[in-house]
Amino acid sequence: MPDCWKPLTIGSVFGTLIGILPGIGQNASTILSYNQAKAVSKHPERFGQGSPEGICASESSNNAVNGSALIPLVTLGIPGDMVTAALIGGLMIQGLQPGPLLFRTNADVVGTIMVVYFLANIVMYVMELGLMKAFIKMIEVNLSFLFPAVILFCVLGVFALNTLIFDVWVLIVFTVIGYILNQFKIDLVSIILGFILGPLVEKYFKVGMIADEGKFSALLKHPIALVFLTGAVLFLLWPGLSLVMRKKPKKEKT
Repeated sequence: MPDCWKPLTIGSVFGTLIGILPGIGQNASTILSYNQAKAVSKHPERFGQGSPEGICASESSNNAVNGSALIPLVTLGIPGDMVTAALIGGLMIQGLQPGPLLFRTNADVVGTIMVVYFLANIVMYVMELGLMKAFIKMIEVNLSFLFPAVILFCVLGVFALNTLIFDVWVLIVFTVIGYILNQFKIDLVSIILGFILGPLVEKYFKVGMIADEGKFSALLKHPIALVFLTGAVLFLLWPGLSLVMRKKPKKEKT
């Protein structure tokens, strides 16, 4: 679709950059991409109602993470997401230690991983073309059948995480809160993003402060940190700036 080139670009860039960062993964990437695509869209009111722009942004970001997550895996031995975490387990079972020495000791394994990822994209593209009609039929599933199944898997997943009934009650309470917020037209994406990124931001902020002996100004001296901080400020200000630019009256032609 012609309207999807911008969200596709946003999703691909966000997914690639976030995949490079260890331990963040697809959840944060897809929500960030969706939120940013909504901020720059000409029709943000369509998001949350099956907008193609939102789907393009989140799904392209989800796919982009998988490839770039290989970078911390093969260079540092640190998983970039859940997929590479499973891959690390498979390599260690075979007696291989992911990291910089893998290029020297088992270069053929690194090459095989790269080739497999490349072929996986081709296979996925062919499968999606062939099964597109089946995927479209899934949209027509009656919500009275779909919602109970989704709720059941949510409850089972939450309970299986720590085997605590308390977690299930937390799920129920936050479901009610989410429903109330949705009735007041409050954007839930930002709230979910805070839950996902909050602990990560706090953890790595502490690491940075310890490394620089508690000096916040030292972060501004590191080029990579400065780039991310500048990008964060720009993304924070962009929705307001774009809203002002849209409301700016156009000059009449004489």
